Amino acid sequence: MGLLPHPGLRDLQPGLVDWFQLGDFQSDTPRLRCDNNLPGVTKVGCVFPDYTPVMDYSRNGRFPELARHIEEAQNSGLPGKYGTDKPLTRLTDQQLRQQSGDKACPRRYSRPDTKSCDEYPPRSSYEGASTTPNPGPARTFDWCSISEPTGVTGPNGYSACMIDAWQNSVGGSALGDFYDDNRVLDKDPFFIEITNNGGGDPAPADHAPIANAGPDVTGLEGDQVTLAGAATDDNGPPAVQWSYRPGPARTSTPARSASSATPSWPPPRSGAPTTGRTR
Repeated sequence: MGLLPHPGLRDLQPGLVDWFQLGDFQSDTPRLRCDNNLPGVTKVGCVFPDYTPVMDYSRNGRFPELARHIEEAQNSGLPGKYGTDKPLTRLTDQQLRQQSGDKACPRRYSRPDTKSCDEYPPRSSYEGASTTPNPGPARTFDWCSISEPTGVTGPNGYSACMIDAWQNSVGGSALGDFYDDNRVLDKDPFFIEITNNGGGDPAPADHAPIANAGPDVTGLEGDQVTLAGAATDDNGPPAVQWSYRPGPARTSTPARSASSATPSWPPPRSGAPTTGRTR
């Protein structure tokens, strides 16, 4: 069998997608899609688009809390469960993805130590909180440390849950790798399956500290401003130290409570506070 027609895959320019038929003009042979349109990937690649790829997470693998949240969200009626006819569809627009993440996991949610907010369906899908074709309220589960309704069922809305921050971050990166490996383009369908396969070693017991400087803060010279940072660590609140980024007329006014995650100080005449660091 061969590719018919064959314009030369190397000639596909960035942003282009082409289709081929395997076999000698037989209508029932598999289609092949070749593209140079995968975000962040510069190489041309081909897939069988009639096959819907499946991302696997394991209950007893590296991301058990992430897998548990996805499984319970799917079992409550949200789309994307393998074996159903309701796949997720990939969303690549970064602004829309951020909007979904902000809606599903707003800043008003309290983040317990070593936890971060996970949303389902993922923000990288059109079924995410702000882009879903089935809008509805938030839902959560009794172990998720979020003040939203539990026991909600049906395909409308989204789910949020506080899970292990390392699992959330690295498990989300694994989904990005899945998109690249399977050349999942914008609006391509995919499923997520929760399995009992090991899927690698469990998450390490002692995760690296996590620091977040909080939102940008502005103030007039001489006025006091307060920063809303946060820092978490498996072994309890980590030490925090804020500092100024050097500027041509750096102020000598020290920060008040510079070792707190939420220090206050008069703004410098030149320069800006840096992200807090943990140690």
